[in-house]
Amino acid sequence: MARQTTLKKETRLSGAGLHCGKPVELVMKPGKPGSGIVFSLGGKKIKAGLKKAGGGLYSVHAGPVATIEHLLAAIYAIELDNVELELSEKEIPIMDGSAMPFILAIEKAGLQEQGRSRKEINLKEIFVAGRDGRLIAASPAKSLSMLCAIDFPHPLIGRQVIELEVTPRNFKKQLASARTFGWEDQVKEQRRAGLIKGASLKNAVYFGKKVVRNPEGLRFRNEPVRHKALDILGALALLPGRLNARITAYRSGHALDLELIQKIGGKQ
Repeated sequence: MARQTTLKKETRLSGAGLHCGKPVELVMKPGKPGSGIVFSLGGKKIKAGLKKAGGGLYSVHAGPVATIEHLLAAIYAIELDNVELELSEKEIPIMDGSAMPFILAIEKAGLQEQGRSRKEINLKEIFVAGRDGRLIAASPAKSLSMLCAIDFPHPLIGRQVIELEVTPRNFKKQLASARTFGWEDQVKEQRRAGLIKGASLKNAVYFGKKVVRNPEGLRFRNEPVRHKALDILGALALLPGRLNARITAYRSGHALDLELIQKIGGKQ
């Protein structure tokens, strides 16, 4: 069985919070064996897990810490088990809207094995969360793989599909640089709700009615579905062990991702 890992040394990142709009400092520090993913905010420790998980349409939370999904996806995919995440604000910095800055920071710090075995979750049944024609399911498998599809009534998105085995290499190559995205009506709605105060063309893909507003365009033709797959991995990081399963998702989102992991976690 694989050994748990932590960082060889601490590493730092800084950027704006997507929703709060404030500057955020993040220090990633080595964690003790078995400690898991722990947020440190104003001296208070908050362990990322099912009991603290929340969120919904626009982000995932761990207790008071918001927008954790991109960072947790990087931590999970690169197989980092124990880490302390010290924050200056109640939100993870959005960086460029993807998981790649976190992957690069972790790689720069390096990983080291620890003297404790990694816990794995092997399913004995199929778990499903769904509503309104959307769903996400996890079925028994020997390793983690994903088949994700989206279908948006937007001429620049439409139906998109991605399938992959989840490994550190595949994540970095196929998912890590895919950015969060939105379109005109959605952006207006979020701003009216007091959200995305830190959003810009530097940290999100913005779809106009007929064009991509970002000057550099898309990083992948199907960048939106790649980002949806990334978000799912961020939710899986909240489970009490590494999941071996086949994930199948159609028009999934944060709320359904969280519902699925709660169902899986309830049987562990």
